Amino acid sequence: MSRNFWAILLLAACSILSGCAGSNGPGDGSIDQISDDGAWDATPIDAEADSVVRDALPEAWTDAGTDVADTDQDLFRPEVIDTDGTDDIEPDAVDAGADVAGDTAPDTGACWKEPIDCSGTTEFDYKCTMGKPETCPGGLCAAGLCIGPMLDQDRWAACDDDCCDPCEAEGGCPADCGPGPEFSGTKEYDNATTISIWVHGWSNTNPDEEQYGRERGCGGILQDAANFGVVRPCSKEDGTELAPNQIAKFEYFGNTPASWLTPEQIAEIEQYPLGGPKTLHRYALITAMYIRHKLDQTGATHVNLACHSYGCLISRYMMENNLLGLAAENRFVRWFTSAGVLAGARLARLYDNTSVREVADLFGISQGDFIVMNPDFVMDNAAAWNHRLYRADSPYLGDMIIHHTCGDDPRIKQALNIALLDLNNPGDEPNDGIMYTLDTFFHDQDEPNRFHSVDGTGLLPSHSYVYVDHMAVPEAEGSVALCAAALFHGRKVEIVLKDILLKDDLESDWGLDKAPAEIVVEHQVRYSPYLPDTFGRNPLISENLIDYRTPEMFQATQGQSVAANQIIFAGPVFDDQQDLWLKAEILEADWYPRFDVRELALGIGDKHDALITFQGQVELRDHEFVAENEKARITIAVRVFSMY
Repeated sequence: MSRNFWAILLLAACSILSGCAGSNGPGDGSIDQISDDGAWDATPIDAEADSVVRDALPEAWTDAGTDVADTDQDLFRPEVIDTDGTDDIEPDAVDAGADVAGDTAPDTGACWKEPIDCSGTTEFDYKCTMGKPETCPGGLCAAGLCIGPMLDQDRWAACDDDCCDPCEAEGGCPADCGPGPEFSGTKEYDNATTISIWVHGWSNTNPDEEQYGRERGCGGILQDAANFGVVRPCSKEDGTELAPNQIAKFEYFGNTPASWLTPEQIAEIEQYPLGGPKTLHRYALITAMYIRHKLDQTGATHVNLACHSYGCLISRYMMENNLLGLAAENRFVRWFTSAGVLAGARLARLYDNTSVREVADLFGISQGDFIVMNPDFVMDNAAAWNHRLYRADSPYLGDMIIHHTCGDDPRIKQALNIALLDLNNPGDEPNDGIMYTLDTFFHDQDEPNRFHSVDGTGLLPSHSYVYVDHMAVPEAEGSVALCAAALFHGRKVEIVLKDILLKDDLESDWGLDKAPAEIVVEHQVRYSPYLPDTFGRNPLISENLIDYRTPEMFQATQGQSVAANQIIFAGPVFDDQQDLWLKAEILEADWYPRFDVRELALGIGDKHDALITFQGQVELRDHEFVAENEKARITIAVRVFSMY
């Protein structure tokens, strides 16, 4: 009590002195609709779209091989933007350096150039010595542990270039050096023997007072899914604890083992102590052991995973490292993440900031957690296949139905609305107060590993937005509804701005406001009338507004038709749902610092103008329709995919 009291006081002082503030609320737009149903037509428009592709991360925090321009859903795009930074790497481009390979280099057909310096890929042990900054580059040395270091950001740039160089051998880059995984079993997406497991986020419980592996019954977003028709047995209810289709929640935190763990399992877990770089492996191992225990106990054959925050990093590490062979047995079939620490938490680089440490203490984020959430640590250890933070390329993540809900309110309600990450946010990135929003979803996935719908289309992981802070994301009704649809129903919808013709670009062509026009697509989605008619609830399913800094941007020229192929909304829908409500507003932006758009003198004036707005019902069937007014004409394409 005392600790949290003083933490809140300090945060309040920080908020007052630093001017911590959140972003503004949504704006309004006019409605102008002309509909014309037609058959699906994927033929690209002749005119090619101008595009604005930028790295959304602050330069000092950019991780190797990543470009977080939102290209996660490229099914409608004539050209896929390179997001991993490796496609154009030539074998001869590998940096030459000291010859450390010797005669042990693998025979790779001379696809690499000798000599090669492998020092950058040497495992960093996160140990340091006070007074020797070289032992903790860019980080803080605390009690012999290096927290928040900045490692060589190009150390894995050549991984996944089809060349097994000496630095990547012995497990360094499985994507190049193999061997590939050997799978057994078959994924099933609709059966009576799939257990659904909730992996919670941080806990501020004293570890001496908690049991790891403890059964916690139902809880979290899975329990709330009952509000949207998900009726499943609970893991601790009398008479249902052995049900193979149950909902289960467990504890990975604590110093004391649960009673079901064997002495051998306890000994294995205790090899990985809390508080250092082994923390993540410990938690992931406990998670894998619990899942194996539940499969054996209930006779369940497959697993739906739902997670929040740190629990999503634990889940990724467990699957990509195939702990206990579960991923190789094709056990994991669906994965729903809420504010997930998927690409690491760049907050971990700010451990030397007193306010950050106080917030961490408030939420139970320990020193060891700061180490393993560092994007460098996640790149090395959790993104084990090819070290791409923003990609779900590991075969162990293949053929899974994946959806992410992402928060974007930077004000932390439990810390007096302090906008913690906006205290140091030079890229003006969207964030939920704890996580940068772009770090909470996968942006791309290799085609062979994508989930393929009934018609053979390879679908990328989808994502949606809720305007709440980090801790509230799994509690938002929109998140709960999407979780119910993602884990227990069998369809996805993709709504796309296929093309746009600007009749009036609203650019003045004087001063700062000049052509071409910067185009932003906003959306708001409700699953109405289905949800209110069926469950008496009508949450905002997803909201993507420029004031929240989440929409992507592209350029268009007046008088030219542009094949935008811009995702408006993508996500799971309910099996019996026939339509949804959509508001899609096309804006011409004059002030969007995230993309370096500053066309207003001193930032004064209308920051963006509505070109055209569609608002109404969208049928869940494959079709296209046109909306047009005096400023623009747009074509919106709808595709609905049966997953199995």
